[in-house]
Amino acid sequence: VANLPWVYLGAAALGALAAAVPFETGGQRGLVAWLWLSGLVVLGLWGWSAGQGPEARVALYLWSGLSISVSLVQIWQIISQRFSLDVAKRVFGVVGIGGVLGAIAGSLAGGAVASVLPVRHLLLMAAALYGMAGVTVIGLGRGDPSDEGAAGAGRRPAAGLLQDLKAVLGHPYAGRLVLLGAMASATFTLVDYLFK
Repeated sequence: VANLPWVYLGAAALGALAAAVPFETGGQRGLVAWLWLSGLVVLGLWGWSAGQGPEARVALYLWSGLSISVSLVQIWQIISQRFSLDVAKRVFGVVGIGGVLGAIAGSLAGGAVASVLPVRHLLLMAAALYGMAGVTVIGLGRGDPSDEGAAGAGRRPAAGLLQDLKAVLGHPYAGRLVLLGAMASATFTLVDYLFK
């Protein structure tokens, strides 16, 4: 607790450094590499956390903040480059719902795992979810980006959230985006669960 202000300053410094990196140049490959790197780092932190030293907890806190920040920026940049404005109005809300559902699923899964295993093993689950999120991003590369823009150009806006949800989930690319949002949120929630 005495070092918490320094940890917050460290997190702010890492955030400032991350903000200077032009992530838009990496695209989907950059996001996949980042997600897999994040999974490997979390796996390493799991091994390090066995000693229960405060350094491992500080490193986990700093890494999770940096990883989440960078991942979310990259995900939303890819999404914003992929869709036209009309289609984005429909897709972004549903992707956001996927994030909320992922947070709920992450909380439930984290609670279930933590009731059976030591809490540090949630890091193994988070590392696996980072890897699966990377595979999901690879799946986003399938499909023609022009399909999304063209599909929304001639359509009337849907009358409600359920119709938008059905339309978005019915589209292969947009459905995978919702899955990615849910997996990312579940991963971030599991990592965050370690601090509560």
